[in-house]
Parts: sequence; C-alpha cells; structure tokens
Amino acid sequence: MSTGLEAFALSQAPVATHECEDAAVADADLGVFAVADGVSGRFGGATASRLAVASFVTALAKVDPVLRIPEEQLRQAVSAIVAALRSAAAANPALASMATTLSAVVLREGRGKVVHVGDGRIYRLGVGGMMRLTRDHTIAAELVERHHLKPDEALHHPLRHTLSRWLETSAAPEPDIVDVDVAPGEWLLIGTDGLWNALNDRLVDLVTLADATPEAACQRIVAAALPQAVDDVTVVAVRRVAA
Repeated sequence: MSTGLEAFALSQAPVATHECEDAAVADADLGVFAVADGVSGRFGGATASRLAVASFVTALAKVDPVLRIPEEQLRQAVSAIVAALRSAAAANPALASMATTLSAVVLREGRGKVVHVGDGRIYRLGVGGMMRLTRDHTIAAELVERHHLKPDEALHHPLRHTLSRWLETSAAPEPDIVDVDVAPGEWLLIGTDGLWNALNDRLVDLVTLADATPEAACQRIVAAALPQAVDDVTVVAVRRVAA
C-alpha cells in the first residue's frame, strides 16, 4: 500500500579522507525520516549517530502505525537511543563519551510529529514558502530566547555551535515534539548543522515545489553545500505526492 510519500537521504564528508559522522534514514514505508550528527570532539561520533538512527527506526517499526505518532511513544523511541548508546559503551568503554543529535519526522497520511534534540534543522516547503519547524539547541540560541542576545548577534557568537541539548549515555534529555502537517505537493527538508552552516538562507533558492524527485533535490543541495562546508553535510528530502 502506497504511503503517498517519496524520500531520499544523502550524506557526504567535505574531505574524502574524513569519516562522515552523520547518519540518516528516509523510510517512506514506515513514515520515519531522520538525521543524526555525532558530536565533534567526542570519540565515537559516527557510532553514536548510526545507533541513534537505527534505534529510533527499530523502536517505531515494532509499533502499529497508528500508535507511532503519540508523544509518549516518540519519547520512548528517544529513550531507546540512549539505551543503545549505553549498551555500546558497556561493550566498549572507549565509547563512553559519545553523543549525537537527532532531528526526525514521523508521518502517517500527511500528519505527524517533529522530534528534535540538538542543532539539526527541519523545514517545510509549501505554497506559502519555506517554514522552519525546529529551534537550535545551542547556548547562543538559548541566549536569544532569553533576550540576552539579539538574533543577528547570535550568528557570530562564539557559543553558536555549542550544544545545550544532545543524546548521550546519561539520562535522555527532553526532546522538542511538535505537530506537523504536510499537504500533497509539499516538501520536508531535514539536515544536520553542517548543511545549514554552509548554505544559510540559500536553501530557499535550491529547492522548489516543482523539483522532479527527492533524490535530485538532495544531490543539488549537497553539491551546493560542499564547497563551503567545514563539517559533514547530510540532508533528507521528503515529498508528499500530489493527489
């Protein structure tokens, strides 16, 4: 049975010799789409991001599709990530400090939830333009929310890349969970900070409602980001097929 969704995921490191520490999934059959970014400066970032994506998908795949959307089920899926990180660290103590972000969307019949921890971003592209659905969990972003910084000051603040929330082997943080509706013909774009930092507002010019396929959109986005990228670049493009 068709879900009415098309999706594609693409990751690439800016340097060929560098191991990409991002991970992504675009499972249109399950209606689960996510990116994860291993936290730099901690050993095992690639392992953490891959465990995050795999554990999140596995936890939701075990549940009836109707029951994947409620917030409590999504919180349990996030807790499953922490459990997987702990298990891996117990088997290999060198991984004890590993950590990752997660930005995900779970959909059923065009309706669902955004699940977000970290500094990845999710956008919806519709006839009204592009709308951001997440907020950055960084120190600078929190200072803006508390009115200690102006938004334009945060763009160059030394703590703009310092996370205030992430997933690791300790207790799971509270994820942001918000409703999302995707109308026929609309797109979702999910990406790691390496993508957004490279492109800034140029993403608006790279994807249109008339794009042929999610794969083509991903390839164009990554190709545009890589020349400016200093971090791994990962994007998931999801389109709800027009009726």
